[in-house]
Amino acid sequence: MNKDNFSHRLKELREQKQLSQEELVEVLSQSHRAFLGVNQVTVSQWERGKTIPSFVRRLGLASFFKVDYDFSIEEMGRVKSASKLMDQVFNQDAVYDYQISHVEHATYADADPQRLALMCALHKKLYGQDIGQIIERMSFRPASVVVLSFMRESVILGHVIYDGVTHTLLSVGAVSIVIRRRIFDYLAKHTNDMEFNFPTIDPAMAQFLYDLYLEPVGTQHGLTCFRSSIKKVVENPFSQTIQTRNDVYFKYIRYHDLKMKKKSIEFILGET
Repeated sequence: MNKDNFSHRLKELREQKQLSQEELVEVLSQSHRAFLGVNQVTVSQWERGKTIPSFVRRLGLASFFKVDYDFSIEEMGRVKSASKLMDQVFNQDAVYDYQISHVEHATYADADPQRLALMCALHKKLYGQDIGQIIERMSFRPASVVVLSFMRESVILGHVIYDGVTHTLLSVGAVSIVIRRRIFDYLAKHTNDMEFNFPTIDPAMAQFLYDLYLEPVGTQHGLTCFRSSIKKVVENPFSQTIQTRNDVYFKYIRYHDLKMKKKSIEFILGET
């Protein structure tokens, strides 16, 4: 998909998904705030080439349909401006695709010290924070903090650490983006509709969760927190694109665009 073939590709992709224009409008508007105000007439005009949506919405539609978007020279300028935000360790992937053989449960108080040290080191590398200090700052009891180890036989591939009382998600780490996706799939399946607090370090992620209609529930030590079931987040079509394709262009360019207009999550929270 690109700017020049947009109208043709949109209609083609919609029909491949067997969605009417009304159905497409409904799922888009209910899945992401970027499509609020879009109606059937709007989609009809897009498909007939009468009008063309904004660059961010074109990216959003490519994300929804899980297809690549080919940037024009003009669009590359906007991509370059936002690309600095994308240079995060947790967006990168350069390891083998292992399979998880089993999941081991423990508490922070009785977890294997050597394994826990690996988790803490990875968390610090990914997010620049000490997980032990976070637990202490938030006054969580180590005996109540749940540690999940995602294993390949005796080798740890990933982890999840959360407070078992408040269900605050404290750390998610994995050796690859593929493993991280499988970890979230596991959580979505095994936690059902249990709601978690999601503290967000990356402001673009905070914006993304807000765009998925998760409402901020406050701040903890300067981090914006959202509350939702993991299943709701994982099943959102825009979240699925990130999980399956690691396509973060829509997420970061949307955030950059709103930030430049002073309409991003920081400004929204500042007004409340």
